[in-house]
Amino acid sequence: MEAVGSQALVGKAICFSWTAVGWCLGIVVRHNTETDRRRKINGKVINHVVHYEIDDEEADHVLELDGYGEQWVLVEEAEEAA
Repeated sequence: MEAVGSQALVGKAICFSWTAVGWCLGIVVRHNTETDRRRKINGKVINHVVHYEIDDEEADHVLELDGYGEQWVLVEEAEEAA
């Protein structure tokens, strides 16, 4: 898996598990590089902003490897079978 805390996820699709609505598909639109205003979620600095087509909104996220598979997953196209 590519580095979570870097630009590597920008442009990638993820599914995020929201408490109220369940799994939603989104696209990582930017990596948080703000140094003068650090936005936080549960005391952790957000590292990515994700756009969700379902409501045409952007949401701040702390995408960490320890939440991978439980709270969020990377979505990649499957390769065609030979």
